[in-house]
Amino acid sequence: MTEYFIASLWSFAEATFFFFIPDIYLTRIALFDLRKALLACIFSAISACAGGAVMYCSAEVYPQQAVYFLTLIPAIFPKLINEALQNINHQPLHALVLAPLQGIPYKIYAVEFGAMQINFTLFIVASFFARLLRFVLITLAGGEVVKLLSRHYKQDSIIYFHIYA
Repeated sequence: MTEYFIASLWSFAEATFFFFIPDIYLTRIALFDLRKALLACIFSAISACAGGAVMYCSAEVYPQQAVYFLTLIPAIFPKLINEALQNINHQPLHALVLAPLQGIPYKIYAVEFGAMQINFTLFIVASFFARLLRFVLITLAGGEVVKLLSRHYKQDSIIYFHIYA
């Protein structure tokens, strides 16, 4: 049960202000119990949506302040914000799904969707499936990579790999 709470809290935090992705923790869970990891992915997707809702609503009411808040978060630069905005203007729903492949944090999309007042329900539903897909794929892939490495390296090396990831 603790795993689900930590995964949920981490996902909410990453959707709002934290800059380390929850995939790190989800992959760790997968090393020991894949079923728990997949369930944690569901909790994480729900919590990420809750964090996304906070960011969306903040930007809907205070768009300039919400964008400014993003620039205070490490590794978020105006270039990323502009790129997300272009993606949203081109294809909003695809932008949410493809964001992880482009290295653009979800929180930027949440703020931009809110600032543009794009349908909230659509945003949350699309967010849930986009986040769930990402969490499941990364958790499965990351768990397998770490398991493969553990066959060839000492446990200490796997821990360092996990910290590095």
